[in-house]
Amino acid sequence: MPPDSPPTPPADHNTDLQLIADAPPAAAAEPEVESVDAVRRERDKLELEKLREVNKQLQEDRDQRRMYANRLFCVMVGWLVVVAYMVLAQGFGVGIHAYGRFHLADSVVIALVTTTTATVIGVFLTVANYLFPRRHTD
Repeated sequence: MPPDSPPTPPADHNTDLQLIADAPPAAAAEPEVESVDAVRRERDKLELEKLREVNKQLQEDRDQRRMYANRLFCVMVGWLVVVAYMVLAQGFGVGIHAYGRFHLADSVVIALVTTTTATVIGVFLTVANYLFPRRHTD
């Protein structure tokens, strides 16, 4: 026998085979499957809770947007009514202008209309962008 060859097994192979045959059966994989299922159920439960919270937050955001949009609309309408009244009263000489104590120069009326228009548009766009942000889609 060459010196590099593996040692020969003992002649008693039957004993080894008997030990293998007498060994208890391997544990079934069911407990592992059950634990994986339990982890999945727990993950699904947590994901559902997270989605409910997100849904609740979106509903609250929508309610606040509706409330502030209505308030903004009322303020803008009131503001424009006052400016329209001032311009019409100045042009027709009615209202507080009829008593002669209050008169606006033409340049003041032009500045009033211009700045009011710019302010109304600016406030509207600013608040609208805040209340209704663009959603980025990836």
